[in-house]
Amino acid sequence: MELKDEIRRRRKELNLTMAGLARLVGTNKSTVLHWERGDLRPNLDSVMKLAEFFGITETELLHPKAENEENEDSKNVQ
Repeated sequence: MELKDEIRRRRKELNLTMAGLARLVGTNKSTVLHWERGDLRPNLDSVMKLAEFFGITETELLHPKAENEENEDSKNVQ
């Protein structure tokens, strides 16, 4: 999974619009749109704000696991 997909997935899990996420992390809707399209990557400050808002580390945001990897990890724990 790529950063753009992770931002979109987490935003949608929280039922936020692009404008809502933008407001919460101190940017604008068009910037979020560009992040989710993969046209732009968030700068360091934005990565830190996004990670804090989503309740994850910057590393988890920048290097998300693919869903099938997460499912495999949970199977191995059981």
